[in-house]
Amino acid sequence: MLAQILLAANAEELQAAARALAARKPLIRLRALAMPLTPEDYHEAGEAGTLSVLAAAGWIILWPGTPAALAPGEAGVTTLEAGAGEQKLPVAQAALRAVTG
Repeated sequence: MLAQILLAANAEELQAAARALAARKPLIRLRALAMPLTPEDYHEAGEAGTLSVLAAAGWIILWPGTPAALAPGEAGVTTLEAGAGEQKLPVAQAALRAVTG
């Protein structure tokens, strides 16, 4: 069962994902994590209001480089290099999986 979505992206991709989600909340059973790729992306997304939109919709905002590991037996979706139990997807697809499962 899918347990986690890690949306690691630059500021523009995060903004596009936030628009595509239209403030829909992630499924309750999922950890939905948004992580700007760099400190500059973090500040840009913060100033544009993107991080506030994602946080208000229930996404957990991570500082760039924060580890986001899966527990044994969990499955996840990531926009980074996929590890064990993870599937790598483009940013928009990963964001939509958070609300569709």
